[in-house]
Amino acid sequence: MQRMTRALVVLSALIILPLAAQKAYAGPVSTYFDISWSSTYGNGSGIFATTDEGGGTFLMTTIMGGGQAGDPIQLLAVNGYSGNDNLLFPFQTGMLDSGGFSFVNELTNIDYNIYYNGGVAYLECDSTGGTCFVGQGIKLNSFTVTPYPVAEPGGIAVLSSGLIGLFAFVRRKRLV
Repeated sequence: MQRMTRALVVLSALIILPLAAQKAYAGPVSTYFDISWSSTYGNGSGIFATTDEGGGTFLMTTIMGGGQAGDPIQLLAVNGYSGNDNLLFPFQTGMLDSGGFSFVNELTNIDYNIYYNGGVAYLECDSTGGTCFVGQGIKLNSFTVTPYPVAEPGGIAVLSSGLIGLFAFVRRKRLV
């Protein structure tokens, strides 16, 4: 009978804890994407934190550890440069719309925008040097978006509580 009671307690905990852990974390859950691009004007990449807008649309909110040609970059706010909307569609063919996303190179202080037009990814900037002019844009050689695996708070809470329960069970069995 004790084994049956223990089994029911453990089963109940496995069902209740995930639900409680999800409700304990208030606010939108971030999804992360590793984005990289290459062009004749410079290569870049970063891990982008996003919020799920629904329907396969994500709003980019932050770049973590990003860079272009070795220089640090920072995501610009929506409409910060060239009409950017910072929307990402990672599960669609285009992945970006015509608004794209914008960032600033923190060393050169040049603003950039990466966007899609006619199924092709482009990069434009506010610099008059080189081949990256406002409104023209240059075609990117490559543009990739891959999900970046990050443990969610609910999963961490469930794993932690399970390990604590297992430790307590083993310890109690040794004492008896």
